[in-house]
This record gives sequence, C-alpha cells and structure tokens, in this order.
Amino acid sequence: MPETYSPTQLGENTSVRVHVSVAPVLTECYQLALKSKHAPQIKDQLLALVVAVAKMCQDLHPGMGHREAFRLKVMLGEIDSDPPKPYWWANGLHLTAKTANQTGHTQVKTVIDALVPQLRAYFGKPGEVSFKEVGEDSVWQVSLLSDTLAPIQENFVAPNAISLAEGLLSEKAWFRAVYAGTELVGFIMLYGDAEEAVYFLWRFMIAGPYQGRGYAKEAIDLLVEYVRTRPNATELLVSYGQGEGSPEGFYRKYGFEPNGEIDDNEIIASLKL
Repeated sequence: MPETYSPTQLGENTSVRVHVSVAPVLTECYQLALKSKHAPQIKDQLLALVVAVAKMCQDLHPGMGHREAFRLKVMLGEIDSDPPKPYWWANGLHLTAKTANQTGHTQVKTVIDALVPQLRAYFGKPGEVSFKEVGEDSVWQVSLLSDTLAPIQENFVAPNAISLAEGLLSEKAWFRAVYAGTELVGFIMLYGDAEEAVYFLWRFMIAGPYQGRGYAKEAIDLLVEYVRTRPNATELLVSYGQGEGSPEGFYRKYGFEPNGEIDDNEIIASLKL
C-alpha cells in the first residue's frame, strides 16, 4: 500500500485501511453514530452502516471514498441534530446504496435496506409540498439530487448543477427547491417573460427516493398557482423528449397537450391556465 494509506480503527473489532484524506472523516462518522441518541436498534444500524461504508471505501478511489464518507457524515449529523432536521437523509442513503450496487458491496445495501424503514417510522411521513429558495445551506444537496435519478431518466433532464448555473445567469429564470415537509425532494425552474407572455417549465425533477408518491403533481399544482399570478399568463409550456424514461406520460396525464411545435427534437406541450 502507498504511504498515503493508513489503518483506521472503528471500535474494538474493526480496522480498515483507507486514504489519509478519508480516515478522519470515517472516524468522525463512527463517533457520531456511537453518540447517537436514537433507539438502540437504530443506533446499531448506524454503527453497522459506518463500518460497511468504511470497508467499501477501502476499494474506492480516494476522491470517491472521501465523497462517500463526507455524505455519510452529513446524514448522521442531520438525523441526530436537536431538533432533528430530516431533509437529506433519504437521498443520502439512496446515493450510498447506488454506489454500493455499482461496486458490489452488498453489505452496505443490506444495512441501508434495514435502516430506511426504521428512520421513516421515526421521522414520519413527509408533509405538504412547498417551494423554497436555494441557498448556500442547500445548494450542494440540490445539486446532488440529480445523481438519485435512474440512468434512463438522466437523459431527459439536465443536471441540477447546470440548471442552477443557468438560472443564476438568466434574468427571466425563477427556480426553487421542492420540499415535502422538511425533506428535500426535487428542483423546479420556470422561464418567465411577461412582455412576450411566455411561461415555460424549464426544468423539473423529483429525486429517486421520492418518486411515485404524488409529489410531482403537487409541485406542478403549486407552479400553476404561481404562474397564474404572473402578468399576461394564459398558458404554461413544457417540452419533453420521447422514449423509455420520458416524462411525456406524466405531463399528458396532468393536462398538457402538444401544440404542434418541436424544439431541439423535443415536443412542446401547453397547459391552458
């Protein structure tokens, strides 16, 4: 092993050999789990998760290992904060499980499958959908939501990091993070030009762990309410590609109808307001 790798002790029975940039983060993760105020069954699963992720990090590139360890640290700090701030844990665990699947570390996935229902029971069902501005405390998490999408979905929406950059540079962009209660579930961006009477749903996505729960419809409901308050708004436009993973079915079911126009190989559809 290169000298940049060192043994790291996690409890009495586990030692892993990881990059020196990863080791202190994993140690902090283990201490956070060890000091958890959760019930014993959750605390035990948190400790098991840290150990499983640490073993996975042994086989990862240092940069990827640091990313996994840091994300785990954020999640552990969030679920044990006082009061708890459950807005990222489900997405964080989803991304960790995704890495575990890609790298063949089945124990990580096994622990997460056992932990998720326990945390969901503790935090309860997410609340009503709302929009919140993206700030310095949430821009990282909003950007990473794109990584929770299935591969076939990634072809139909730009990464949130790109959307945020475009939104910040466009005077006609209006963008928000989508929340269900306190949990971050998606991202939405509107292009609005009152003078031209054009309102276009520029970007929209719901994170993988939260799909199929009705949050997409609730978010569009809120957007429609908002657009109706804007000057000269008579319709809301959207565009979509076709094929497996396309959001076409969702938009057609909601009430958007193709208007006969095509832009950059995407069908443009209209919802009358």
